[in-house]
Amino acid sequence: MFTRPRCFGKSLNLSMPKHFFSIDGDKNIFDGLEISKETGLCQKHMGKYPVISVSLKGINEASYETAFDIAVQMINSVVSKVYFLNGQ
Repeated sequence: MFTRPRCFGKSLNLSMPKHFFSIDGDKNIFDGLEISKETGLCQKHMGKYPVISVSLKGINEASYETAFDIAVQMINSVVSKVYFLNGQ
């Protein structure tokens, strides 16, 4: 969990590795960047992994219990989309 003030780059810092490692990531967004010069690293890891990403920033509830229930629903929704990870 990253706790930092608003507009501090938290989402950006989490979305970069998500796009780099994710099977669904767009490799073109890294063209021209220093990381693209690391061809061995890119060939080995770029776009090779299933990535689960959950943002809880939309949860703004008055009670902890309600916020917790919404967070659980969000996580369950994301996990259900990657059912192939359970080996079936």
